[in-house]
Amino acid sequence: NHNFFFYPAVKHPAVDFMLCQEESAALEYKFLHGFQFNGAFSTLVAFEAPEPFITLADLTKKILTLTQANQVGMVLLAESKGLWGMNLRQVPIQENKPMDGASIFEPEHFAEWMNFPIEPSEINHIVAASGLCVRDRQAAGPGFPALLGRDQDYHFHGAVFEQEPLTKNLEQFSHELKRVLTEMNVYKVQHVLGQSLFSSGLVGLIDLE
Repeated sequence: NHNFFFYPAVKHPAVDFMLCQEESAALEYKFLHGFQFNGAFSTLVAFEAPEPFITLADLTKKILTLTQANQVGMVLLAESKGLWGMNLRQVPIQENKPMDGASIFEPEHFAEWMNFPIEPSEINHIVAASGLCVRDRQAAGPGFPALLGRDQDYHFHGAVFEQEPLTKNLEQFSHELKRVLTEMNVYKVQHVLGQSLFSSGLVGLIDLE
C-alpha cells in the first residue's frame, strides 16, 4: 500500500518507516535493489488454522490452488504462532566484504552477517508481509525464479507488529491492513522463512503476468 518499512543492518537496529499519505501519493522512493508488484486483488482469503497451525510454506501451496495464475503477488496479514525470520547484521557493501572473498552465506561468515534465530519468536504478534509465489518455476517469466531463491517457490518479507486481535472479515481487509501499518507499533522487518507458523489471518492475491 505504498508504505515503506526499513530495518537497518546495524548493531542495534530499530525500524524506520515512511507512511504514504494520500496528499503525497506521488512521492517517489529510490531503491538500489528489490522487487515490486502492483495491481488489484484477484482473490481474498480468510484462514483459520488450529494447532499445530500452518506454516508459510503450506499456506502458499494451499493459496495457489485458489487461482489459475502461475505466479502471484501475495499480501499476508496474520497472527504469528512462531516466526522464523532473518535479517542482515551488516550492510553488504564492498568495504564490508569478507577478507577471504567468500560469500557472506558461507558457514564461516553466516553468524557474523545474519541475524538468524535458533528458535521461533514473536508468538501472537501480528505480521504484515508481502511476497511472490509461483506454481511452476519452469513456466515463470524470465528472471522470476531468481527472485525466489534456490529451490524455493516463494519469497516473503514482513514487518512484525504488536499483539492485538485481527478482524476476520474479508470485506475489511484493506481497512485492517491500513490500520495495522499506520496505527500499530512495529518491532522488526525480516525475511520470513517457510517454517514460520500462523494461526489465522487474511490474504490478498494479485495475479502476475
